[in-house]
Amino acid sequence: MPILGSSLRETSQLFQAIIKHDTPIYVALDKDAEKKAVFLIKKLLEYEIEIYKIDTSGYEDVGDMPRRVFDQRKTDALPMTFTSYLQYRLLS
Repeated sequence: MPILGSSLRETSQLFQAIIKHDTPIYVALDKDAEKKAVFLIKKLLEYEIEIYKIDTSGYEDVGDMPRRVFDQRKTDALPMTFTSYLQYRLLS
């Protein structure tokens, strides 16, 4: 589900629904929103939400990805844990 922007506040209805239903999340924000992706991943991990980071490299916008590329990258996405989050944060 698109978040219609690059942020998702804890007080938003969408965020609250994710927490309530313990919905697994795939994060695929644009390259220019990496800092916001890091913040979003951290927030969701605090609520023990199952989260995956999709590689969007090579494309300006996730919407520019061919469907088959997006589907493959979603399949290849690794789960984020606090350890992988810290590694991701150090590398980005």
